[in-house]
Amino acid sequence: MLDTALTADPHDADARRLRAETLTALSTPQSLKAALADFAALLDPTADDALLVALVHERLDNPGAALDTLERAVAQWPGHPRLRQRFMEAAFKAGDLPKAQQAVRGLPDDWRMLEYAADLTAAFADAPGADDLLAGADDLYTMALVSLPEADWTRPFRARIVLARAGVNLRRCLPDEVAQDATTAAALIPSEPAAGFFLGWSLVKRGSVADGLAKVRAALRAASEPVRDLLWRTIAHDADFQDLMNAL
Repeated sequence: MLDTALTADPHDADARRLRAETLTALSTPQSLKAALADFAALLDPTADDALLVALVHERLDNPGAALDTLERAVAQWPGHPRLRQRFMEAAFKAGDLPKAQQAVRGLPDDWRMLEYAADLTAAFADAPGADDLLAGADDLYTMALVSLPEADWTRPFRARIVLARAGVNLRRCLPDEVAQDATTAAALIPSEPAAGFFLGWSLVKRGSVADGLAKVRAALRAASEPVRDLLWRTIAHDADFQDLMNAL
């Protein structure tokens, strides 16, 4: 039916867009290439069209084209939050450090987006030569906390952000900053094992080895398996501390 409508009127944007969306949903190599042709034929593309074009490129295993599409779309629709989010994801996925840094620059005052940008930045900091991104992740988490309203309902979100920032600063070997965030998280959620874990690490680094290791061991015992795995992966960034733990 869509083919018939477009044969009768090739400029029917609604029919062409619907056919492009249908072809995208079919998700075969042939249908995806046909979807790109339909999207390219639209005379007045939208931000949502750009999101789908990027998705099609990703499904065709062309992350560079997806990233280019999203970069152009963000320039055209800078206030579109979903485009900003997808641009960040695509830049980090493609391993394009300059564009990743561009993607997280000038984000709107939205704590969810800032937190997500910080998470992506911190994860990408594991890549070779990207250690300086940790400071950027710290800044983004701080901006997210500033944007987050002070209210009872935000307590778990605030705790999650300060603990994520503590993990970043553990990797930067900044025990004072880690201790401050751990203390804040413990005040927000007293039963949170990660707070005790980070506080213990900071104590060890500042010379209180026995007390610090006791807190770390207690936190690891209290944590669920997924949280315990995450804490171990975090502490693996500190080879000296891991060796000390393994020796006990």
